[in-house]
Amino acid sequence: LPQDAADPNSYTLGRVGEHNTVIMVLGLTGTNSAASAVAQMKPAFTSVQFGVLVGIGGGVPSAKADIRLGDVVV
Repeated sequence: LPQDAADPNSYTLGRVGEHNTVIMVLGLTGTNSAASAVAQMKPAFTSVQFGVLVGIGGGVPSAKADIRLGDVVV
C-alpha cells in the first residue's frame, strides 16, 4: 500500500484466521506519539474495528504476579 511520506510509522499487514490485521510500529516513543500514530493510521485503514495498544512498562514480579518488563497484559 502507498504510504504518506509524512507518516513515520511502519505497518505490516497479515491475517489471523479469517481476520485481516495490521500491525503498526511507532516511529517515536511516548503517549503523544501513540495518539498521533492512531490519528495517522485511521485514514489509511478505515475498516479497522478493534485496536490493541501494546507498550512496554516496568513491572515488579512477586509470588502472586510474575509480571516483567516486556510482558503483554490484557
